[in-house]
This record gives sequence, structure tokens and C-alpha cells, in this order.
Amino acid sequence: MDLTFGTAPPFVPHIQSGKLRVLAVTGKTRLPSLPDVPTTAEAGYPQLDATSWFAVFAPAGTPKPVVDKLAADIAKVVATPAFREKAESQGAAADFKGPQQLGEQVKADLARWAAVVKASKIEAE
Repeated sequence: MDLTFGTAPPFVPHIQSGKLRVLAVTGKTRLPSLPDVPTTAEAGYPQLDATSWFAVFAPAGTPKPVVDKLAADIAKVVATPAFREKAESQGAAADFKGPQQLGEQVKADLARWAAVVKASKIEAE
């Protein structure tokens, strides 16, 4: 039996063609492009929450007005129907987070995955 984990976008065409069968998505919510696929929590694994995300970062020390302008412009793009439809057609969910929310997510993810690495005794080679 073959099994893989990965982000949805590269898999969607294979899922749609029937070449791949999805058992679950690892996020907290179902994907709009795969509405019949349960989350891992729905499939009996509530602790498994492993989602990928993409973000735009600016260098440390970037002036707040510049960060605010970038965030506002990105929020406008993410809110457009064209962007949302394109993201969803590729198996992604278009979800904007402002600088404060993104910073909180980065800190939370670092803490969560650092605990996994430590508990698993994973070491860099």
C-alpha cells in the first residue's frame, strides 16, 4: 500500500482523475475543493492538525506604514473572487491574516513543531 502526505494543489488533478484517493485532510476544516473528504479529526485523529500555509514577509525593521500598505494591498487581492476561485481550484483555502495574526501563528507553529522535534528526538545531520 502506498501512502503520502502533501499539500493539496499538486494532488488535485490526480484526485479529480481518480488516480489518487484521499483519506483525510490534515487541517481543522474541510477543503472547499474536496468537500466530501473528512478532516483527520473527523476520521478519528483529533490531535493531528498539520496544515501548510504561505505568507509574505518583510525584512525586520520595515517601517510600519510600509507593512500596513503591503498588508492592505494583499488583503484586497486575497478577497477578490478571482483569487479565491483560483486558490480553491488548486485545493488551497484563501485566508488572509494581518501582520499581528501572522506573527502569532508563526510563534505558535514554532512552539508546536519544536515540541514535536524534541519529543521525537530528531536531530539535524
